[in-house]
Amino acid sequence: MQWYKCGTATGTGTADLDIDIGFVPSKFSILNPVTGASIDWTTDMGENSGIKKGGDSLLNSAVCGIGSTPAFMATGAFVFNIDGFQYAKAAVTAGTAPTATTVTHSASKFLYAAFGYEIGTDGTIHAGVDASGNAAGYDTEAEAIAALLADSITAAHTLIGFFTVKVGKAADFVGATTSLADAANVVTYYDMCPLSAHGIKEMNDTNGQGVYLGADPNVNVASADLYWEAWR
Repeated sequence: MQWYKCGTATGTGTADLDIDIGFVPSKFSILNPVTGASIDWTTDMGENSGIKKGGDSLLNSAVCGIGSTPAFMATGAFVFNIDGFQYAKAAVTAGTAPTATTVTHSASKFLYAAFGYEIGTDGTIHAGVDASGNAAGYDTEAEAIAALLADSITAAHTLIGFFTVKVGKAADFVGATTSLADAANVVTYYDMCPLSAHGIKEMNDTNGQGVYLGADPNVNVASADLYWEAWR
């Protein structure tokens, strides 16, 4: 038997707005009718994710990868929404330079860093949505990604994607200088679209059974009336 429930919640503007449904849903959708932005989520998407529609978001993947300038991250052609308007961005095959941060290597262990990119209505890709501890490095890739996703996106911009770097034990990684093809390091590219960086995750704890909504800037707006549907 499939269960269905709907209801409302009040936006907080911060992460982990708990929505107690009475069961952990296999599918969940939430809408902010003022911004027109919504997030659809299923359990197989994993934590802090969801298909985002409307608001400030990409409509197709930017297909991030190494640029013809090998220290830069390239992007393919993509379409994105900002404040309800749709824009198109041509491919940038040369790539865009990451933040010029030096990740100091460790002779005893591998370290990780994450460098992100955003775009706004001017159609320019900007670096700087980075993990805050990149200079010192992180012990795991997951920690670096979590720190990057916690970084603030500039108003009227949306996150395009990012790359992580596993820094070798012999030399520093220097953003915008070190080649992303340098065999001493391991670089992995991540496309954000169409997943929300601040989406949904399962809630099954002392706060109840349901979902947590992250700090998506278009859906979880402070004091906003949000409308949700859940299926089990």
